[in-house]
Amino acid sequence: MPATLLALLLLFSPAVDLAAPDGRTLWVTGALEAGAPWELEVRPSADGALVWVELDGPDDVAGLDLDLIVEPMAGDGERRRSTSHLADEALLVRADGPLLVRVVGGGAARFRLGLTPVEVSGALDQPGRPLRGVLDGAGGLDAPVGRVHLVELGPLAWEAARLHARRTEGAGDLDLLVADARLDLVALALTDGPDERVQPPAAAPGDPGGAARYALLVARGGPLAYELRLETPPPGQKAFPGSRLGRFLDELATTPEQRLALEALRRTPDFLRIRSYVDDYPGGLPLRLRAVPGLRSGGVERFGTYSRGTLTINPTIPAHQENVQELLDTLLHELVHALLDLPRGPRYPLAADVLDAAHDPRLRDLDRLPIRRGGVAPALQGYLDDHYGPSASDPARDYSDINSGAQRLIVKVIEETHRRTGLGRETIVFDSVRARVR
Repeated sequence: MPATLLALLLLFSPAVDLAAPDGRTLWVTGALEAGAPWELEVRPSADGALVWVELDGPDDVAGLDLDLIVEPMAGDGERRRSTSHLADEALLVRADGPLLVRVVGGGAARFRLGLTPVEVSGALDQPGRPLRGVLDGAGGLDAPVGRVHLVELGPLAWEAARLHARRTEGAGDLDLLVADARLDLVALALTDGPDERVQPPAAAPGDPGGAARYALLVARGGPLAYELRLETPPPGQKAFPGSRLGRFLDELATTPEQRLALEALRRTPDFLRIRSYVDDYPGGLPLRLRAVPGLRSGGVERFGTYSRGTLTINPTIPAHQENVQELLDTLLHELVHALLDLPRGPRYPLAADVLDAAHDPRLRDLDRLPIRRGGVAPALQGYLDDHYGPSASDPARDYSDINSGAQRLIVKVIEETHRRTGLGRETIVFDSVRARVR
């Protein structure tokens, strides 16, 4: 049966049976009604099978936010979640029995769900001989080969090794993703082109489960042949420089709590996309990152700033020490300013509704920032109340300089890092988001 016809029939089926792991994708079409989750039972071919689950939402609906949840049907076992501010999510899960796949969101939407049973198709544990394979980017059950390959990675010192995937034939795009032993995604390379390079983070001391364990190669848009190999630094160089944002997070971690929260941040879908964008920007993103303890401006200690290509964060301001989620809030806030301000590259990681006051067409006639509450025309004041709300630094006098879309991004990331760590508490952005839904 053609994959497209099967997907239509599945609209009326409460469960699907997955074939034996072969890397081919079953696409299911789903529709979400406002306020009600969409659910599907997925029955793998055997207990312990690995399944790559992808949620592909529409790209033309501003502010659409869909989350993906996968858990055992029996109720025992780990509940996995992917919760970005976008409508696209992905999870690698181990199915010890039937799974319940749930899509949730705040509004009505149609989407596709991709289910790909995978097994290890090769191993890579030393530089030298590359692994080669063929993928079909169409990804249906009637495709001649799989769309997703899973490669096991040996124990490696990732400071001195990185993965290089290269498309050797075909015109499809190749994505390279890395998961750790807990099946969390820890690195992405999503550039459009024939080459993908990624350097996974090394495991934290005492956390062997956090080491890179699997590489996923995913084809999009057409069939292709690839090779995957390990690269080592050139002679005379002991290690690769690593991720720019990864090194910046290390500089921001001035307390044990901050270090744990920033490690959790590295595993959130939104930050993974931002890190991939910054690290893979063609020619290098013109962004300077600075950690400045005690940062002051105008005689006042500041949380952080962005100006003309330089992003600065103060990790030691008391609010960042007392509530680690404030540090993440500030970091994401300033990253929004930076990514909106700099030339836009491929695979831009922010949703279309994420704006700040300096780049919002409705606010282009304002001649000064911050925007004082009560200091604008009544019509514009209503827009600012609805889409911006009070600022975090001076809520009584100023409007926020990031809009509801950017605030939603921050809330999604903080909710995920808090779920993983239990550290810190909500920031003022949560109040602004809640006020809009009352």
